[in-house]
Amino acid sequence: MRKGEWSEIAAIASRDLQKAKEAAKKLGIPKAYGSYEELLADTEIEAVYNPLPNHLHVPWSIKAAEAGKHVLCEKPLSLTVAESRTLLEVRERCGVKIGEAFMVKTHPQWLRTRELIQKGVIGELRAIVGAFSYFNRDPENVRNNAEWGGGGLMDVGCYTITTSRFIFGEEPSRVAGLIERDPDFKTDRLASAILDFPSGQAVFTCSTQMVPYQRMQFLGRKGESSWKFRLMRRMIVRRGFLLMMGAMYWRGNSNGDDPGLRPVYGAGRRVFTSDSGRERGSGAA
Repeated sequence: MRKGEWSEIAAIASRDLQKAKEAAKKLGIPKAYGSYEELLADTEIEAVYNPLPNHLHVPWSIKAAEAGKHVLCEKPLSLTVAESRTLLEVRERCGVKIGEAFMVKTHPQWLRTRELIQKGVIGELRAIVGAFSYFNRDPENVRNNAEWGGGGLMDVGCYTITTSRFIFGEEPSRVAGLIERDPDFKTDRLASAILDFPSGQAVFTCSTQMVPYQRMQFLGRKGESSWKFRLMRRMIVRRGFLLMMGAMYWRGNSNGDDPGLRPVYGAGRRVFTSDSGRERGSGAA
């Protein structure tokens, strides 16, 4: 946000004024408030980013909207469908914008991903496979508090769901899932699901107690692509297989011929692949 051409970070708020001041000094933010209410009362603030724990997303987004502020709320926007509908009503009543902070829908790498798939780089998209996991059994961590909306599905499983909907450009007609809960925290520590879309299927697994991992695969009739949620550093496409290293490359085409390596997006380091798809050299682009 500090680097945005259309945004300026004008203030930060915390329930602890000293913490707010320390954060403001560290980040170069002009104002610091010792309560959220004080920030909302500032008439110079036009929009609010709400990164609070999940159970506070809806109540404080409502308060911000009623204070006349636009809201960018961290995911998940709400914990239930009913809460989401409440936010829609508040948005219309207050005449403000309320958005869910999923970078997938606006980040250049994902916009380019969708563009390439829509162009048929891997043929007709038929299936999406996703996995997102990390290991965290800290009892003090908000992600392990069921009453606060903790658990893997709300924390990281939502990325795989949103990405599948975004890339397919459709909504699932039915869903089947399994959940394993932590015996102490009562949060979902392992969850898997199948989403049935009009054009194909998506499957995903998410966990708060597995090896750190994050990846999405897109399977088409003529190829397959795979990359991570974070900013892509390595990507190779060989007859549809993608791996990122600072730029996106396409190797192979729809009829299986191999025209060689050519860049299709970005810049940075160049990656060379053998027929097996393994890297065999790199150099400055």
